[in-house]
Formats: sequence, structure tokens, C-alpha cells
Amino acid sequence: NTQDLQYECILCADKFDKCELDCAFDYQISNVSVVQSCQANCLSNYNKCIDSDIAMACFDCALICSENYDLALRKCLTTIDPATYSTFGNSLSECPILAGYDMDKCMTTCSPQTGITSK
Repeated sequence: NTQDLQYECILCADKFDKCELDCAFDYQISNVSVVQSCQANCLSNYNKCIDSDIAMACFDCALICSENYDLALRKCLTTIDPATYSTFGNSLSECPILAGYDMDKCMTTCSPQTGITSK
């Protein structure tokens, strides 16, 4: 998915979240003490982690893309009659799909492989 940041673009917070999830899945939630020990290790690693300039540039770029997505989505939704929001068959999914295309296109500029650009 082009909206996922990978490799050099992964932030310390992302690594921490993944680590905590891995603890729960790898050690079974029923073994609480092992999970807690694993998660404490995740926190220790997070506290030592420093985000690279590339990762921060990716994040900043992705933030701009997501803000543009939000604006495009809201603009599209203003064209729909609020009285039909809960009505089946009014193509309400078109707005997020259309905004998602722009988001995908924008996110391709957030990769170090393609050269991170700012909007």
C-alpha cells in the first residue's frame, strides 16, 4: 500500500507499537508476566531510539498528504445533501475513494527511494 511508510521512514513510535503487539502475539496474552517483561523491553528500546532525519521528513510529508486527504474528503462531502447521509445507495463511498487516490499519489513522494518532497 502506498500509504504505508516503510524502511527508513519508520519512526521510533511505530517500532514501539509493533514491538508491543509482537509481545502480545508471541507470548500469548495469558502469560501476563512474560508479556509485561517484553513490553518493558519495548519501552526501554523506545526511550533509547532517535528518529532519523529521513524518518522525520517522511512523517512530515505523510502529515501533509493526510491533511490534503482530509480537505479533499470534506470538500467532496459538502456536495452531498446531509439528509441523505444515512440513505443506502447514495454513493457515499465515492468521496473517500476519490480522496484516497490523491492520498496514494501524494504518498509516493514521501519515499526516500523517490525523493521526499514537501508540498
